[in-house]
This record gives sequence, C-alpha cells and structure tokens, in this order.
Amino acid sequence: MNMAWVFGLRDIRGYDSIIPRQYADYMRAIEPQGDLLYNRIGPLRDPRSLDSPLLDLLGARYVVAEAITPIAHPAFRLVYDDGATHIYENTRAMPRAFVLPLESAVYAASFAEAIQRYDPRRHVILTEPGENPNPRPAEPIPATITVRKNNELWADADIAAPGWLIVADSHFPGWRAFARPRGAGDAEERELPIALVNGNFRGARFDAPAGPVTVRFRYSPDSLRFGAFATFLALVGVAFLGGVYVWRNLPRAER
Repeated sequence: MNMAWVFGLRDIRGYDSIIPRQYADYMRAIEPQGDLLYNRIGPLRDPRSLDSPLLDLLGARYVVAEAITPIAHPAFRLVYDDGATHIYENTRAMPRAFVLPLESAVYAASFAEAIQRYDPRRHVILTEPGENPNPRPAEPIPATITVRKNNELWADADIAAPGWLIVADSHFPGWRAFARPRGAGDAEERELPIALVNGNFRGARFDAPAGPVTVRFRYSPDSLRFGAFATFLALVGVAFLGGVYVWRNLPRAER
C-alpha cells in the first residue's frame, strides 16, 4: 500500500486514518467502498470502473494489475509486464491542473446526480448557490504546476476568457488562491474566489480575462492564524512575567 511513496508517486487509494468524507463520496461515485473500515480507499475491483470519467478527472495516469486479470480496454495501454504484474497507462487521464470557461459551470444540489447528465471533464460542477441555465461543455486547457509543497501550490495558466482554474487536489476549507501576471512580483497579487468543484477539487474563479498568470494556492485556515496569534500573546505574556520577576529580584541579588 505504501510502496508508491518510495518512488514519489501519488496513489488515489490513499492510506490514512483521516479520509475526508467528500473524497470517500467521490470514490463511491466510481464504485462502492468497502475498505473504509481499514482506513483506506479500496482498489478498483470492477472492470467497469475504468469507464468512469471521475477516474480520468483524478489524473490517475497508471493502473497496476495482476497479470492473472489483464485489462482489455481501448483507453488503457500496457506499458509494463514482468509476468506477474501489469502496468497500464490511462490515455484519457486529465492534467493535474486545467482551465474551463465560466459558461461550462453547472450548479447542482447533488454532484452524484449532476454527473449522470454532465461530463465533469468538460464541465465545472458546483454544489453551491448559482445559476447558469445553459451550461455548455468545453475542452479543458492544460495549466502547468511549477511549485508543489504540503501547504502551497503554484500553477501557470493562460486565462483568455472568464473561467475556472482547477487543480486536481482535494479542496478543504482554509485554502486560498492568489493570482499575479506571469513574472510579476508579490505586490501585484490579488486574491481570487475559491470553491469546491467537481465533487472534490480546488477551483479558482476568474471573472474577467487575465492573460498569462501565475496562481498561488495556499492552505491558511483561520484556526492556524488564530492559533499563531494566541501563541504570540502567550509568549509576550511569559516574557513580561519573566521581566517582572527579574526586576523584582535583581535588587536583592545586589545586596
């Protein structure tokens, strides 16, 4: 389960005691999840799951399978075979970051119901208040991820029209997005609206064309800022009390 870590690879199954419910629901839309009891997302067991556009949307580029159960699917190309293990490349895998226009947005009460009508690879599906009576599918425009850290990600994109920059990483409250013209400094950054899109992912919204831009996503929840401020006040308080103690006892030490 953890072998991918050795090679710096990301595994859509995950292996953690804390799995966000939104991600578990997303994976349930591909196939039922029976391994949550063991703190993990289960592997694909039904060959029909390979047809799911949600698998492509995750950017899952490779599938590892036992040789005794070969995959016969036109979108999956065999790239490795050692007699016991087969590795297939998913030729439909989406880029990790891409742009879609605002006109492709679908506002729905339920993501699971929306994907029965709309292809999430060609639409931005939002489960928040909004209206777009005539959502039109669009071809995603790839963006380039240039920096990836645990709490920060940078992506270069070309925003030729109002739209969404979507990153195929799980969204969570506390993520913020900032945009600047390509090559500009920090002073030219401006904050963008950010939302949970397509059931799991982070999306930054551009309400006007912006041209070549760099977008910086940063995880900075209010709880972290409040905690840092409270820690600062506590340290100031300790320093003050320490100063008072030294001041009160210093004259005695000089006698």
